[in-house]
Amino acid sequence: MNKFFTLLLSLFLLSTQSNAQIADGSVAPDFTAEDIYGNEHNLYELLDQGKTVILDMFATWCGPCWSYHTQHVLEDIYQEYGPNGTDEIYVFAIEGDGNTDVECISTNTTAECSSSWGDWTEGISYPIIDSRSIFSAYECRYYPTLYMVYPDKKVYEMGQQQVSGVLEMYNLGPKLQAGINPVFLESDVLEGSICGEQMTSPTYVIMNQGDQVITSGDITVTYNGEIQYSKAWTGNVEPWGIVENVEIDEFLVNSNSNIEFRMDNINGNSDQSLVQSSDIITDVTNLITLEITTDANADIHNNSFFILSSLGKTIGSATLNIPNHTYKYEYELEDLICHFFSITDAGGDGLLGGTVRLTDSQGRVIYDNADFGNGVEVNFNASMNSSVNDILRDVEMVVAPNPVSDILSVSIALEEAKDLSLTITSVTGETLYQESNLNLPQGATRKTVNISDFNTGMYFISLQNNEGRLTQKVFKR
Repeated sequence: MNKFFTLLLSLFLLSTQSNAQIADGSVAPDFTAEDIYGNEHNLYELLDQGKTVILDMFATWCGPCWSYHTQHVLEDIYQEYGPNGTDEIYVFAIEGDGNTDVECISTNTTAECSSSWGDWTEGISYPIIDSRSIFSAYECRYYPTLYMVYPDKKVYEMGQQQVSGVLEMYNLGPKLQAGINPVFLESDVLEGSICGEQMTSPTYVIMNQGDQVITSGDITVTYNGEIQYSKAWTGNVEPWGIVENVEIDEFLVNSNSNIEFRMDNINGNSDQSLVQSSDIITDVTNLITLEITTDANADIHNNSFFILSSLGKTIGSATLNIPNHTYKYEYELEDLICHFFSITDAGGDGLLGGTVRLTDSQGRVIYDNADFGNGVEVNFNASMNSSVNDILRDVEMVVAPNPVSDILSVSIALEEAKDLSLTITSVTGETLYQESNLNLPQGATRKTVNISDFNTGMYFISLQNNEGRLTQKVFKR
């Protein structure tokens, strides 16, 4: 490949695909690999020792890669802060082009290696690894790509910094705290809003970010106060090590609820605990507020959002192209059906430095996170309109059993005779059962409905006429 062409190709990739890598702040994928001299290296072993690791993803034919390589910035860092210096920073060069022979790293004299810029081993002492799989694991899209991985295993794109810039970024990294300090390295737990009911299987990864060894703790995970996971944990976890990877068996969430993780009595100390509480919302009011403050790149990252009902109606949408600007919108949802909120960022880094907050009229948070990468979609269910004038008066309705397997009993008590309709709808708004023109007498009436053919999930059962509506939720087992 012509060197001038490869230089232009590298620059083109740099200019058109920036911010398309693994998201800053993600947990770095671990790897074990041999360097070109046959020495084995493991990323997490180095991080567990408290070292910060720099990954220089390059290709032998990449002109900008060669230019940075020959400046010896990373070699200077490695000499002063690597194993022969203060032993704080480790460096790997990773050749990520799977179509390049490993021999091309050290030569460009053969026909197969004619596109290489030279001997990449000359003048450096840090390891070089030939691995397309590491390049792919870090979701790289172009050469060169440089990452800094801190001891807490979080990865951030570094760019081609000079020595001062590398050290400045290094000094911004996390530090061990004195004493006992377990933290959440990563947690995958359902929170925010959902439609109807949903299965969930939370996971939590706990790291020791204190300077004391962690040896014990009582771990519990509860759903609405009921224990889903319990363990009297013991171990011997050094600073920067992983205390525990907790994976919870799948369980059903079907109401406004809470999932809580606790690690108590850490090292036998009743005052030491780690807690994460996640609230789950299944119903929000019909009036919602969306407030968005954009970041400095809004005009080039094509930020936009939309809110749809599950019946396909667009509740609201907008393009957000003014940098560092606050937008505020208020919307009224469709009754008793699921809605979808989606926001996107073509730059791939969300609105870092900005805000995205979606709430209902009671202040319940539907979504609150500007760090959403390329985009995010959340679901939420609209309850019945809260206007007093819309509530059906002088009517009582009791639904039993709830949850129900097959035959649903609906008891209706009226203070005076009324003409009513009985309707059962899904969370997506589909009408699955309806009886109209029920001329019900004063007093008590009992209706039965066979819903054995319904899928497992949440449904809405409503009585209504031109005076208003009365609605309750029912769960089909």
